[in-house]
Formats: sequence, C-alpha cells, structure tokens
Amino acid sequence: MPSVPRIRRATPHGAVHRLEKGEGLPVVAVIRWHHGINRTVPATATAWTRDAVEISWEPAIGEGLRTDWVAATDVTREIDLPDLADDTALPPHTISGQSKRRW
Repeated sequence: MPSVPRIRRATPHGAVHRLEKGEGLPVVAVIRWHHGINRTVPATATAWTRDAVEISWEPAIGEGLRTDWVAATDVTREIDLPDLADDTALPPHTISGQSKRRW
C-alpha cells in the first residue's frame, strides 16, 4: 500500500448539523498537511459543528473524492480563492506573511 500524506484533521464536538444525502455547500478550504504545507482547495461542506466542518474534496484530478473533518476557521464560503499561494510552507513566526518587529 502506498504511503499517503496525512492532513491535520479536526475532531467534531457537540451537535452535528448534516445536509441531506447528495447535497452540500460549495466552500473553499485550507488543507493543512502534517509536513507543514498548506493548500487551498475547492470543496463541498456536508456537515458541521461549531468548531469543525466535514468536507469532500479531491486531492488531485482523477483521484476521487476524499472526506475529512477540518477546523471551521479553515473553511470559507468565498467564491474567489484566498491570496494564499497553493503549496506554500511558511515558518511559524511568519504565518501572517509579516515579520514581527521588536522595536
């Protein structure tokens, strides 16, 4: 079995609100990989709680849909993709894209 990179999954807590089978809301999600790369992808939200959203997304064209729970802060209903470049790895101290000025 080939090795598949793991994403940082969220654990849903509380009441889960689920749409009917076959329905979903179009969203844009930031997939955060364990090895430090963030990727912005179009997805479909099928269920959600206060702090997590279940999305269906396609890791690569032709690979089929994958379903995962991600943090609600990583999902937006924006039609345009955010300005984050796909497959960018940023050091923890510059996640916002700006260095912290000490003086």
